[in-house]
Amino acid sequence: MTSSSPVAQPTEHFSSAQSSKPTLPFCYSFPSTSRDWCHIVSRLRDKGCGALPLGMLGIGETEQPIDPAAYVLSQTSKEIAHVLDATKLGKVYAIGHGWGCKAISHLTSYHPGRIFAYVFLSISFVQVLASMNFQELLGSLKQQLGHPDARGGRAHLVPQLLTRFADRLVRQRQFLYDSEIWKERLMSTGMLEQSLLESFVLLRPSYLSEEDAVGTFRRRGFAVPTRWCEGFAAEVLPERMSLPARAAIHFAAVGDDCVCLSKTGYAPFGREVFSGHSVAMETYDANH
Repeated sequence: MTSSSPVAQPTEHFSSAQSSKPTLPFCYSFPSTSRDWCHIVSRLRDKGCGALPLGMLGIGETEQPIDPAAYVLSQTSKEIAHVLDATKLGKVYAIGHGWGCKAISHLTSYHPGRIFAYVFLSISFVQVLASMNFQELLGSLKQQLGHPDARGGRAHLVPQLLTRFADRLVRQRQFLYDSEIWKERLMSTGMLEQSLLESFVLLRPSYLSEEDAVGTFRRRGFAVPTRWCEGFAAEVLPERMSLPARAAIHFAAVGDDCVCLSKTGYAPFGREVFSGHSVAMETYDANH
């Protein structure tokens, strides 16, 4: 199967379901790779469930479009539906993590008939909002998080940083699992570049080999992850917002996350549009 989208094709980790068992496509995102998620696939396979990991990074055999318009919700939703068609899957249970939550959020708008239920991990339903003042957005984030969030203010620097320091950066993925390091090294103005200049490196997770941590991104680069950032600016409001009337929703918030706070994740599901839906929410003792 070929694709001109950043949404990855099924990999060797794809597992078909036993009869009467559900298939679970899950959209994962930067900095995770299929190597991180293959262990989950094996657990699901042992339970008889089907599993279809869909990467948002373009690091498999998919193309790597450079136009941010390729990363808007209508396009990614279309590509996910295309993958479901190619694997001969009908209605499924969609799971999203990180940016993958954004991808599955608007299957509700563009392909509502394809999903039985939704599971959001760490990040909840992502609503596309009309344009707003950027400084107001940063102020709102600071109020919600309890500390400044300087990530968005330097979005234009991300491609250059990733290009200059690619080998160093891919070795630093472990910082995502330490909230204090996240706040110190990522969210404070100028600290990401300073950390890279200092060759600040944390230990690699025990379950990742050097090839896992470095080789994948060294081969394919960071073009797609940075385009996801730029895609936010190119986003347009969905043509319609049609939440599935009978689709159940589970939001799995995590307690040790300094960016995706559980209380902010709960907020969208308190809106009137969700009042007629079956929404289960729980906070887990875990990190992002």
